[in-house]
Amino acid sequence: MSATPQSSGLPSRLSTGAKICTILAVLLVILAGYLYFVPINIQAQQGVFGCGSASAPPTEAFAKGVCQDLATINRIRALVALLSALVLVGLGFMLFGSGRRPEIEDGHEADTKAEGVDPDGVVDPAEVDE
Repeated sequence: MSATPQSSGLPSRLSTGAKICTILAVLLVILAGYLYFVPINIQAQQGVFGCGSASAPPTEAFAKGVCQDLATINRIRALVALLSALVLVGLGFMLFGSGRRPEIEDGHEADTKAEGVDPDGVVDPAEVDE
């Protein structure tokens, strides 16, 4: 019995575009968390008035009158940032996908040079029939 590594298929890895979209989506998720949890303050004549946050809006009548819809606005902003992150990841994988590496057998690349294709999937123009 030989001890050579055999893989069951082509291993996948994220393409550069998908990686960038994923990083940007993580930043949008952080922004959504910031907008949802950070307290909202209004500058008043006698100081700063706290309006709670999108996760804990004001409950008193006076605070509701002063703050109006700021908590709802921040909740909607957080939701839009979160949905944008999901759309960005989805489009990143749809447009850029994941790259495929050729199967490795016995420590060597799969025999794709015989077909005129290098391991990156680029066709060798010298081997194309005219």
